[in-house]
Amino acid sequence: AHSAPLTLASGEVVGWVGSVLDVTERQRVERLAARQQELLEASGRLVAMGEVASTLAHELNQPLGALSGFATGLLNRVRERRITLDEIVPVVERMERMADKAGRVIQRINAFARRQDMTRLPMALAPFVARVAHSVPLPEGVALELSLAAGDGPTVPADALLLENALHNLVLNAGEWAPRSGRTPARVRVSLVPGERQIGVCVADSGPGVPPEQRATVFDAFSSHKPGGMGMGLAICRSIAEAHHGRIELADSPDLLGAKFTLWLPLT
Repeated sequence: AHSAPLTLASGEVVGWVGSVLDVTERQRVERLAARQQELLEASGRLVAMGEVASTLAHELNQPLGALSGFATGLLNRVRERRITLDEIVPVVERMERMADKAGRVIQRINAFARRQDMTRLPMALAPFVARVAHSVPLPEGVALELSLAAGDGPTVPADALLLENALHNLVLNAGEWAPRSGRTPARVRVSLVPGERQIGVCVADSGPGVPPEQRATVFDAFSSHKPGGMGMGLAICRSIAEAHHGRIELADSPDLLGAKFTLWLPLT
């Protein structure tokens, strides 16, 4: 903007009109940019929440199904008087843990929907990835291989429940595709890949890979190439990665010959 001195009738120069206008305009643009960023983040959270909610029944099916099975078995043994008090306690404790986990998943989704900040806390990545990968039920005959850092490995700021959801989806998806190439043994490999100020969680499989014509839409919601699939798992993974200021990439696995998904997370 053109700057001109502001002069009183007495001839005293008291300021520069252009400079004041420059500062005011810059402040207005900065406020507008901050508001736009806030709206984008809110929109992103709502999209991610919608995607997570779409698969809520599927994600909670395992713990709720297990709860129902434990309750039915326990009730039958109690009615038939085939169980002691000492045997009851561990069963009820396990049911309590499953119910608690299901409840915390729902709480995190509710917080996501209300635009509350995620609980991003420092987390040792290697033991977390190992625990989640081992908890995923892979099809019979599919081998899980881990290639993680020694000890706790790098620490990342993360929302543990949301990140667990993303990693669980990636490993589950890899396990379903791994046997479909006919190569034996069918394998899923989970590894950590160092990057510049970031760390990648890589999930590769021995499946047929993703054809080039499908790569542009593989992360889109409702884009599924699995029989009966809703096409939400990878969309959720992408949303969770972006909520952590990270990203997710798809490539070919040079050694397993299938697909390789890498979830990149900033170290700070």
